[in-house]
Amino acid sequence: MLLSMTGFATQSIELTSPDATVVVTIQIKSLNAKFFEASCKLPYAFAHLETTIIKKLRDALTRGTIYCTVYLNSSVALSSRPVPALNAIEGYLQAAVHIQETFGKKYKLQGTLDLNTIVQLPHVFDFADQPLDAQLVTQLLVGIDEVVAKLTEQRALEGDALRLELRKRLASVEKTIKIIKVRAAEVVEEKRKKFLADLHLMLETASAETKDHHMQLIYNQLDKLDITEEVVRLANHLTNAQKILKNSKIEKGKQLDFTLQEMFREINTLGSKCADAILSNLAITIKVELEKAREQVQNIV
Repeated sequence: MLLSMTGFATQSIELTSPDATVVVTIQIKSLNAKFFEASCKLPYAFAHLETTIIKKLRDALTRGTIYCTVYLNSSVALSSRPVPALNAIEGYLQAAVHIQETFGKKYKLQGTLDLNTIVQLPHVFDFADQPLDAQLVTQLLVGIDEVVAKLTEQRALEGDALRLELRKRLASVEKTIKIIKVRAAEVVEEKRKKFLADLHLMLETASAETKDHHMQLIYNQLDKLDITEEVVRLANHLTNAQKILKNSKIEKGKQLDFTLQEMFREINTLGSKCADAILSNLAITIKVELEKAREQVQNIV
């Protein structure tokens, strides 16, 4: 399986428990990256699950920059519950009694402090965090798994398209390598005949002391023209890239990227050695195909 690193999936689910029923929307977006990076935007009630969710994402998605966002249909659906601030209330009552005792007779104060008045006073309520029901947590994590599965399906679909594109590029490189082998043999033979003719002329006029030098010079020039080693290594790297595409392992992006780097290295060496316009153009053709392939590989897990 070949997986792309880019994708998007979303799903709305209903979380139910004896104490609450809420609807959450889960969105997961994946972008390409060298390594795995994840960030979560969660409602306050689910904030403590961030580490657990990131671990799930890492295990399932392996590589890429992942953005996970969870929206609640109601911001107060799972908020903390109000509880009476007993100390504050008692303070209000004591203060009211003290005011009555101190100034009641002198200023003829009348009235009582009833419940309706108390609940309207500032700071008479606190908000205590309630432990989140385990059912809601389990249902949310199951929902995360479902959205991750959807994202993986989308990654796989895009991965199939990438595989076809890479096979096309590698097939083009393979075809060009075969042409290079034939042309390289022709170039070497042409140069060999020319060098031997030049050597024959030089040996006719050269002294006995310089004949070995001239022969070694011609040999070195012929040896520099030989690109057999580079062509063989390039073909081996190509075969390795094709094997990686067929491999059942999920992670292939880095392997393919490194393999293409080695192919670039060989084709650069080949291009610098070949003293032939046709071979130079063929080397450029391979470079173009490898560059296109590398653009695709950057988006593979």
